Amino acid sequence: MKINPSDGRNWRVLAPAIRRPVGPADEQAVQHREDHRPLQGELVPPCPGKCGNQRLAAGFLPERADHDRAEGLTVRMRNVQQPPQAIPSLNGIRAISVLLVVLAHSGFGTIVPGGLGVTIFFFLSGYLITTLMLTENERLGNIAILRFYARRIFRLAPPLLITLAIAYGLTYSGLLPEGQITLEGLTAQILYFANYYTLFFDPSSNKVPAGTGLLWSLAVEEHFYIFFPLLMTLFLRNASRLRTIGIVFIITCVVILTWRIYLVQSPAFSNDRTNLASDTRIDSIIYGCLMSMFINPLQSPRPSKNMSLLQWTLFSAGICFLLLSLIYRNPVFRETFRYSLQGIAFFPIFYFAILFHDNAIFRYLNTVWAIRIGTYSYAIYLIHYIILSAIFKNAPFIASNPFAVFPVVLIISIGFAAAIDSFVDPYFKQLRHKYRSSKRSSIPLGPDITRVASPSCCESDSLTARGHGRMDESWGRRAFSMLSAGWRRSAPRAIR
Repeated sequence: MKINPSDGRNWRVLAPAIRRPVGPADEQAVQHREDHRPLQGELVPPCPGKCGNQRLAAGFLPERADHDRAEGLTVRMRNVQQPPQAIPSLNGIRAISVLLVVLAHSGFGTIVPGGLGVTIFFFLSGYLITTLMLTENERLGNIAILRFYARRIFRLAPPLLITLAIAYGLTYSGLLPEGQITLEGLTAQILYFANYYTLFFDPSSNKVPAGTGLLWSLAVEEHFYIFFPLLMTLFLRNASRLRTIGIVFIITCVVILTWRIYLVQSPAFSNDRTNLASDTRIDSIIYGCLMSMFINPLQSPRPSKNMSLLQWTLFSAGICFLLLSLIYRNPVFRETFRYSLQGIAFFPIFYFAILFHDNAIFRYLNTVWAIRIGTYSYAIYLIHYIILSAIFKNAPFIASNPFAVFPVVLIISIGFAAAIDSFVDPYFKQLRHKYRSSKRSSIPLGPDITRVASPSCCESDSLTARGHGRMDESWGRRAFSMLSAGWRRSAPRAIR
């Protein structure tokens, strides 16, 4: 197929191209393909239907195509390294989330919803991990569960252990207020049991160092991911069962909401019971999983970078639901329906932030600083409250002014995260790479997905997604696509 990118049509590039000289020695590495299917780095003509990989969201991939691929050739992927790509906007969303948490803890908790930042982390975690698992299953035909757990350990454990060493060292030196050094407290934190340990064994958090109480969120996510890969492996043996797991997840969300309502009615109810426990919070992760499975923006066509009126309406509805969950202060609502409403609100927000990442309203999520802070967010999340605790005890002249506390804590936390990223993570990144699935597809179908992780859960570049390919054609993604496409036909004027 001859390609003429200058013929005035809206050609798209599906993925990064790989320049490779073709010579006699390379003849065995090149195969002519009779059924010309879009490949990485190939310019693809516009098509009104679902033409292979046009279902992937374009726009954030390089603009140059490989000449050999454009002529209908494919290169075996042996010994070929490709530059990693990241899902757009996710790092920026992570940056906003961790800044919400730090701001709330720095003294702005009455006006800044720090809890919302953690809920965003949960949703992002479910979306990203599910996307990576579905990609791995499509490439290799299965999910390597043991490799998944190994990558998570090498991703999460080093920063956590270093943070705990600092916290326990400061406690031993008397530089942190309150808190004790206990074997049971340390064991609960290392084994991701911190949330239930706080609820049932140490409600006042006196048996752990000050500033380490936020490790409850790591426990929530790890409890979910103990069983999630097993469940995905069970259901994904048959592609048609993706709908089944979706139905199971929806029912699970309803059951968790019902369980929260029941707990709130109990006489001895405490807010921490619904805030910290895995059995009351994992639905926030499940909502992200559902978005990945059924309305994943990476599988949706995007003809332009302008959002239609209907798309703006859906996005605005998500923002309104989110604001409602924050403004309505009824205690029962906040401990029950709030988390469910926020999970639903995140669907259009995440969807359009990823799909229209280069739109004016989402462009700032992909700036250099947003990406950098998002990359550092896990380490920032771990260390910032310990720094706050140390400031409150040793520098009361700073602690009394939130406008002074926040920049000091943020700068020190970013410095700690940068040190982890520069001196610790590179070694463990090699170990994570070792435990990636080594089998490569000869025809990768999309972007690499790397270095996008939730501060409290995800595997930053621990699983390379060489393609997202085809997944089950679900009602949710069809609805988003049909609504958007139908409105574009009836209302051609786009809104920036």
